[in-house]
Formats: sequence, structure tokens, C-alpha cells
Amino acid sequence: MPVNSAAKVVNAAPAASKPARPGGVGGGTGLPLPSGQLSYFRRDSGPTLTWNGPYPLPITGVTGNPVLIQSRFGASGNFELVAPAQGGGLAHYWRNNDDPSYPWSEPTFGGGLGTVGEVTIIQSNFGDPANLEVIYQAGTEGQLYYLWRDSGLTFTWNGPYPLVSTT
Repeated sequence: MPVNSAAKVVNAAPAASKPARPGGVGGGTGLPLPSGQLSYFRRDSGPTLTWNGPYPLPITGVTGNPVLIQSRFGASGNFELVAPAQGGGLAHYWRNNDDPSYPWSEPTFGGGLGTVGEVTIIQSNFGDPANLEVIYQAGTEGQLYYLWRDSGLTFTWNGPYPLVSTT
């Protein structure tokens, strides 16, 4: 089951050294970016719904507001994280929630997408188990762009495609 997820930039205390663990049904996660350190918070699924963290993530080179979802990839559902990259572009990371050490991937994407302001991600119902779909804002005019990653064997990113009004 997916975890209700949110990502925010917050002013948090220094990160603890405790490893991040996936939340259960009804749990939640958050990814603040205090002082340049990407950190993870998790909420117990009940009955107290207590928030725990921050836990530092082994991810560097990102800036701005990150976004996190729990996808349907893997038996437990992997975490998918997208954030604006320092120096421009986007960075996509995923965490293998089936591995007891919960390792994070190396980033995909990279530069060439311009200076990214905001980003969001969903897992759609296209493909099997489903494609990842990203919309981001870039450039001085705030143009919106669309990217998608197929859920096939190669997990290929497609785009970017500018979003243009048809009215």
C-alpha cells in the first residue's frame, strides 16, 4: 500500500544517525532540506501517528523542494524522489524498500533541463506496474515541462515536453 507522502523545506534540528525505515499503511513521510542536508521524517501508522526523525539521506547535489512518493515497484513499493539539481536540471533517486538496508540509487536525469524551480511526480496507471510522470517548472518565464519514465525493462525517461495551452 502506498504511504501518504509529502515533501517540504523546513527548518529542522540537526539530523540523527538512525536509518530511515518505510512507514506502514497510513504512515507518512517527509523530506526537508535543512541547511543543505536532505533528511527524512517518518510517521508511525498508528495508533499515535508519531513523527520520527530527522534521518539524513545519502543524497547530495539537490536544491529546492524535493518530492517523494511510494511507487508500486518492488514487493514493498519503492520510494521515488525527484528534486531540482544544483547547477540545473533534475535528480531522480529511488530507494529499494525490499532490501533490509534500504539503499538509495545513484541519480538519474542530470542537467540540460534548465534551472528548475518546482517539481512534482506521480505514478500513473499507464504501463505495468505503471509509469512515473514528472512535471517541472524551468526557465525565467516559468515554463512547465513534462517527463515520463516507462515501467518496462529499461526504465527509460522520455521528454522533456513543454506544456502548452490549447485555448
